[in-house]
Amino acid sequence: MSTDNGGSSDDYGTSCADGDRTTFSDAAATAITAASAPFRGTFRPEQPLSIYRGKFASSVNGTWHLRITDDTAGGAGTLHCWSIQILPTVCPPGGGECERCYGFSSTLTKAGQPTQDGRIQLNGITSSCALAKNCPGIITGTRRYDGYTFTNNGGPSCVTVSLSSPCVGSATRVMGAAYLDAYNPASLCANYLADSGIAVTTNGIVNCGFNVPANRAFIVVVNETNSAQTCTSYQLNVTGIGIEPIDVPTGVSSSTCIPRLDIEPLNPGRVLLKWSTSAAGFNLVSTNSLDDTPPPNAFAPIGPAPVVIDSKNVVTNFTTDPARFYELRKP
Repeated sequence: MSTDNGGSSDDYGTSCADGDRTTFSDAAATAITAASAPFRGTFRPEQPLSIYRGKFASSVNGTWHLRITDDTAGGAGTLHCWSIQILPTVCPPGGGECERCYGFSSTLTKAGQPTQDGRIQLNGITSSCALAKNCPGIITGTRRYDGYTFTNNGGPSCVTVSLSSPCVGSATRVMGAAYLDAYNPASLCANYLADSGIAVTTNGIVNCGFNVPANRAFIVVVNETNSAQTCTSYQLNVTGIGIEPIDVPTGVSSSTCIPRLDIEPLNPGRVLLKWSTSAAGFNLVSTNSLDDTPPPNAFAPIGPAPVVIDSKNVVTNFTTDPARFYELRKP
């Protein structure tokens, strides 16, 4: 959270009143390392809190500890109060962990690569579903970009975008931004939804979140931070309930999201089937043969109804046939 900041001055916060405390948030405009004691207000911690994002079950449930260390001789202090806010991952209506949905690998050096007029200014504030931000302004200069268009077929959704890149050096980084309904490469603040706030550092990952209304389209844009970069490889992952890709750049490799179905053997003659409760609307179906010759052996729904254990839909089935094949399908 904070190590050896404030110099010879004292205190984190001035009282236990909410407005007088030191609050840590990844979305804060000022880093704790750039602030001064008594640190009254909201600041970014030295290590991002986003490392806890997406954790569930035993990864977060249990006893949490606040560790305070005095590493300077002759000092004394008192902890008066502290608190922590933990918010659930937004995966309606299931509530389980969000699995990776749409993954794309590409580079910004393809033949006929489109360009945009400038780029979004990086102000260090990463958008999230809990913290929307206004367009921070434009840095001039032509940049290459890829645009991915999605439609939200479900209810209002919290969409998470993860962007990573192997590029080394400040001159060869990529960044991301999102737009509602339409994207205009000549007017980068029009229809603005969100942006990464920072460029992707070497082999790092930047997570960005934003809310999309029901039955609306949105566009995720990946662009170079500087003109004509020598390295522009990246991996883009988009997660959110009810979204479908409707336009992917030519020459981009991609994989769609099918909920992962885990199958574990149980003795005697039983199997345990599990899938995330975030995969809403999927039914468990099975067949005893994949042979398409007549008569067809079609997949059919199979019970019993799942029970929820550790954010997973769980079904126990008896294996009465020599072979049985399972799938998750929407009706």
